Amino acid sequence: MIDIHCHILPNMDDGPDYENEFMKMVTFAINTGITHLFATPHHMNGKYLNPKHKILDRITIMNEKLQLTNTPIII
Repeated sequence: MIDIHCHILPNMDDGPDYENEFMKMVTFAINTGITHLFATPHHMNGKYLNPKHKILDRITIMNEKLQLTNTPIII
């Protein structure tokens, strides 16, 4: 299953405040059958200013963390 709307990236708008919360969210997603998450932070909407490079960098960092911990999900 693929979640196509998820505020999963830590320290970015509505996402979790800490990486351990991120891992709890990921574990819950895996336990419900999700294999892929589309990270959908707010982008330049007036309240949050998340430039594209910041979003892509955070996705890369989190995917690397998931790979290092052998966590079977892709953002």
